Amino acid sequence: MINAIADLPEGLTLHADADHFEFIIRNLLSNAIKFSYEGGAITIGAKLPSPEEAVLSVADQGIGISPDQQAVFLTSNLKVNFGTKKEQGSGLGLLLIKDFIKANQGRIWLESEPGKGTRFYVAMPAAQ
Repeated sequence: MINAIADLPEGLTLHADADHFEFIIRNLLSNAIKFSYEGGAITIGAKLPSPEEAVLSVADQGIGISPDQQAVFLTSNLKVNFGTKKEQGSGLGLLLIKDFIKANQGRIWLESEPGKGTRFYVAMPAAQ
């Protein structure tokens, strides 16, 4: 079992295409589950660091991403990775979410430590 923790402020709204946003969140959550260890936790968070920008995060306590893989994260390279139960991932989902985030005037970045987990951040325009 993997636990889910939500840290979401009330009333936070974004300006984004609804279908794009749903795909982004679904893909990040799917990856967090795929690369998490049994008994770990996934945290979904959001904050409004400025009136113009909302930042969402999806964090896991999984296998993490090596520094080499992090260095090529924002390139267009597809790379096959395997989850904690040997599920295969191609990286196509991350390529698509990068395109969707860019189309919505957003940005994405990550923090990761091998063996400890990964946190993806997505910044998008806040609804005015």
